[in-house]
Amino acid sequence: MQSNNEKFLITSGLESSWKLSRKNYLLNYFNIFKNLNKYKNKKFIYPKPYGIKLSYKVRNEKFLNKLSLQILSDLSKELNKYLGASFDNRYWTIITGNCVRIKVKTIFYRYKSLEKIINSNKNLYTTASNIDDYILSTSDSINIVNATLDEEWECNSTLSK
Repeated sequence: MQSNNEKFLITSGLESSWKLSRKNYLLNYFNIFKNLNKYKNKKFIYPKPYGIKLSYKVRNEKFLNKLSLQILSDLSKELNKYLGASFDNRYWTIITGNCVRIKVKTIFYRYKSLEKIINSNKNLYTTASNIDDYILSTSDSINIVNATLDEEWECNSTLSK
C-alpha cells in the first residue's frame, strides 16, 4: 500500500493504469491531459523536458536521422525477403520512411525523458504493462478497426504525432 509521501510517475496515457499519490510526475510528452482538474486533491508535476537546447536538438536530429536510415536499410532487406521481392531502399523509404522516423523520434525522446527523471533521484514508483496482454498485429481488416478503438492504442497514436 502506498503512503502519502510516495510519488507516482505517469508513463502512460491510460488512466486505468495510474495509481495516483498526492504528488505525481507527468513526463513531458504528455500534452493531452486536459481533464486533470478532476483530480483536485492531486498535484501534477511536469519535469523540465529533455533536449530543449539548440545544440541538443541539432545533435539529436543528426543521430536520429542516421539511426532511421540504418533501420530503414535493415527493414528494406527484411521486407524484400519476406515478400520475395527486390525493391530498392528508396522504394521502401517512400512507403515506410515517415512512419519509421516518427517512431524512432518518439521512442528516443520517451527514453531520454525516462532516463532524466530516473537520474533525478526523486524516488518515484510506476506501473508496468505485461507485453503478453497485447496483440501487436491483427489478422484481418475488421480486427484493425476494433484494435484502434482501444483506449491505449488511441493514446499512443496521439502521442506519436
